[in-house]
Amino acid sequence: MDTLGAVAGPLIGLAGYEFFDHQISPLLYIAILPAVLSVALVALVRERPRPVERARRPPMAAAIRELPGRYWRVVGLLAAFGVVNFPDALILLRLNDIGFSVAEVILAYVGYNVVYALGSYPAGSLADRIRDARCSG
Repeated sequence: MDTLGAVAGPLIGLAGYEFFDHQISPLLYIAILPAVLSVALVALVRERPRPVERARRPPMAAAIRELPGRYWRVVGLLAAFGVVNFPDALILLRLNDIGFSVAEVILAYVGYNVVYALGSYPAGSLADRIRDARCSG
């Protein structure tokens, strides 16, 4: 669903870009509204304090050392994916550099996210079947 938002959001932005006659600054002002609204809504939330037991906790460094190796492998994998995804932004900048218009770059980004969204579910389903087959065998 998150990737579908990455399709809808740029398309809405592109519609605004066309509506405002290819001016980006009005879109930036409009984009500030949801950000300010979300901060204001968070500021309005009040939680009731819960009684806290004063347990002796280990120092933070000791707590970090106690995390299992499996956790650190996942963190390393996620960090690697983050580094691998960084070139996507560079590709979009390169598209603009070689002559794509702003609208075409946005549509290329939307196309990338459509392919990603369409491939995510089948790939996840396949990964689940492979995992289930390995676990049951």
